[in-house]
Amino acid sequence: MVVCIVARRIWTHGVGGMETYCRLVAEELVRQGHTVHVVTTSHASQYAEDTQQGAHIHYLQDTPPGDYSHAWWQASRAWSQEHFGKLGVEAILSMSAAGKAMTRVSNAPPLFYVMPGHGWPQLRSFWHDRRGLWKVVTFPRDVAKILASIVWGWHALPKAAGVIAPSQEIYRYLHRYRTHFVPNMVDTTQFRPDPVARAATRSALRISDGDL
Repeated sequence: MVVCIVARRIWTHGVGGMETYCRLVAEELVRQGHTVHVVTTSHASQYAEDTQQGAHIHYLQDTPPGDYSHAWWQASRAWSQEHFGKLGVEAILSMSAAGKAMTRVSNAPPLFYVMPGHGWPQLRSFWHDRRGLWKVVTFPRDVAKILASIVWGWHALPKAAGVIAPSQEIYRYLHRYRTHFVPNMVDTTQFRPDPVARAATRSALRISDGDL
């Protein structure tokens, strides 16, 4: 299968939750024998295309790196119109709203939204993750973003082929939108049970075996 992953930031932009998620999904799809194209915003390197982890990466030039912008919506739609047929794309995997402009392309392949956060659960996480004065200053902006995303979700999510929720909370919140619960992946070559290291770390931090 030919899969197109769409994200405003990927692992080549930096380290973060969504960036790591994109990398692991791309690696696993390639390992299973699928052809993977990743469409994302421009990069400081100014490369138009690259190959990483076996995936073909397409950086859309003249789009602000890592941001949703008018330029991104225009460029991603134009790219899909030009390339979906040529590349034989059979499914779109959109990281949050990144692929929403592609749904306006005629004969677009099925689109699946990966929703790591949405609506009021995401707003609660914004509130708990901030501290001090910065929390008070940025929270109104966060509320505005969440309200806009809720309105977008009402229109976009029912039209999707499916929604992927990486947490039980988001699954319960979005269950009415053909939602599938798929837990976040873990690279078991890097993270794996190690009783000796666990005991040494807990001892150094003065954490007992019974403490979470």
